[in-house]
Amino acid sequence: MEDNFNSGNQITDLTEKLMDVEKKQYNMLRIMMAANVVLAVGLILAMLLIVPKLLSVANDAQQAVTDVHALAGSAENTLKGIDGMVENANKTISTAGKVVEENTEEMEEALDHINGIDFESLNQAIKDLADAVEPLGNLSRMFP
Repeated sequence: MEDNFNSGNQITDLTEKLMDVEKKQYNMLRIMMAANVVLAVGLILAMLLIVPKLLSVANDAQQAVTDVHALAGSAENTLKGIDGMVENANKTISTAGKVVEENTEEMEEALDHINGIDFESLNQAIKDLADAVEPLGNLSRMFP
């Protein structure tokens, strides 16, 4: 009988221990549930705060990409214009070179003529002409 009594005490002890373990597990589950609720609320708040900013950043990035694309198109057009200007400048330089080559002989001839002028004789002729015209000028002043 004593064995039954001891067995009964053992069962009661085991039951109490199981109850204690169950209470600890229950409390642990409550703590985990509370932590999960706090975590879920934190995630929801983070999403409510971060998602609009992310969307704004995405819109800004899209606008920046659009602007860069437009600038790239502008730069491409500008480069095409510069290429055309360089081509025209090359044609102009080529044409000017041809003009200089074609007129070099005439320019040398003109310089030879200019160098052949006797400036002393020319100055004397101008002085003689001025001396000859001066009496005519005086005569025309007499008759107004």
